[in-house]
Amino acid sequence: MKNHNVKDIAVGALFSKPLYIDDQFILLSPEMPFSPVMAQALMEWEFKVAYSDGAPVLPGEQNDREESIFAKVVSEKAVLRRIELFYAVLEKYTETLFAKASAGKQLDYQSLSIQMTEACELIRKNRLALLSFYKKNAVQSGQNNKIYHAIRTLVIAVGIGFFYKLSKNDLAELGSAALLHEIGMVKLPSNTYISKRTLNPGEKNAIHTHPLLGYSLLKALDFPLTVCNGVLQHQERENGSGYPRQIRGDTTCLHAKIIAVACSYAAITEERLQKPAKDVYKGMMEIIHNEGKQYDQTVIRAFLHCICIYPVGSHVLLSNSSKGQVVNFTLEAPQYPCVRLSDIVGPDGKKPVVQTSPMGVHIVRLLSSQEIVVETS
Repeated sequence: MKNHNVKDIAVGALFSKPLYIDDQFILLSPEMPFSPVMAQALMEWEFKVAYSDGAPVLPGEQNDREESIFAKVVSEKAVLRRIELFYAVLEKYTETLFAKASAGKQLDYQSLSIQMTEACELIRKNRLALLSFYKKNAVQSGQNNKIYHAIRTLVIAVGIGFFYKLSKNDLAELGSAALLHEIGMVKLPSNTYISKRTLNPGEKNAIHTHPLLGYSLLKALDFPLTVCNGVLQHQERENGSGYPRQIRGDTTCLHAKIIAVACSYAAITEERLQKPAKDVYKGMMEIIHNEGKQYDQTVIRAFLHCICIYPVGSHVLLSNSSKGQVVNFTLEAPQYPCVRLSDIVGPDGKKPVVQTSPMGVHIVRLLSSQEIVVETS
């Protein structure tokens, strides 16, 4: 164990591991603050050194004690590698959360909140690259697909959350609800969501209980009510056609409204065991069309700011007959995004990126799925 000079331990400090005054006597357990009375007593008893495998941290610095699952992500400089790492570490972390929930083990919101705060900051800095990332093997198993869907929903929901200028705490709660919006599925038989066949009415009814199951699970663990309600209401719709309670938009919380759009767009544009994926543009148009007025119009507007008229990752035909993929855009002119050419290689061996404009090269149309297959094969 490490030595800690008693006179150097700040009043109010917390140790991440027990603090001892000898090899047997525990002075402090984790989360118990080092008080002024204790400091004075130790000096009077002439205990000048205490021992612990942990480190003292002041309450305002507690977040630093939780090791970030994204530490490697931040250190990586190459964008693609950084994005791959983001998905890889978050996938592993999310699998652990779902496995714990499935086994009836405790989920710690304090730990989750710390990781979501870090995730939100990474999404803020890398939103477009994260939105354009597509994991081709995510459909190999229903479990992996569920985890991948949760992460994509998180990225999109937090991107929408930035439009609302949510506080760090609100973003962390939104991210937590988005990541765990289908946590209730772990309480259902796996053949209800890992299956290529059409579900029977009884199985469909069971699926419709997952928001309530998730709410009950998180509520029992004392998760914030905003997180619990986001999970409970994410399948509700503005027109009252959703589930599990068929409530209308005026009684649905903002987090749930955001997750409803993010979850739907993610599901539309992901390959599933039961259906192929639609391209990102068709997915966006389906949300914008808002059949039956299912989604909140303000959230849809924020969603468009998040993903652009030509979503990042869209394959397009340009006015000079070149083909390419949208890689960036600005909110001031979303109809003229940056496009990486896919059929031209520059002198440096890289595919050039062009800024489209009204007077120069511009997008003529989106490529069909058949054209994309031909072009990338």
